[in-house]
Amino acid sequence: MAKTIERMRANPNADWQVTDVEKACREAGLQCIPPEGGSHYKIRSPRLGLLYVVPAHRRIKPRHIKERAKILDRVIAND
Repeated sequence: MAKTIERMRANPNADWQVTDVEKACREAGLQCIPPEGGSHYKIRSPRLGLLYVVPAHRRIKPRHIKERAKILDRVIAND
C-alpha cells in the first residue's frame, strides 16, 4: 500500500495540500492534472476515467481526504 495514502487515512485532519494528493496519486498510478484556467486539479485513472477533483489553492478538508483515500484504495484494489 502507498505510504501517503496510509498517512492520509490515519490522520485526515492534518493540513493536507494538493501536493500531498499529487504524491498519493503518483503512488497509486493515477494522473493528477493541474487546472487549465479553472481552480481544481483533476484526478484520473487511465482505465476508469475521471475520479474526482481537488481544489488547487487551499487546504483540503478532512472529509475529502477520507473520501479520496477510499477511492485510491478502490483503484489500487482493481489494478
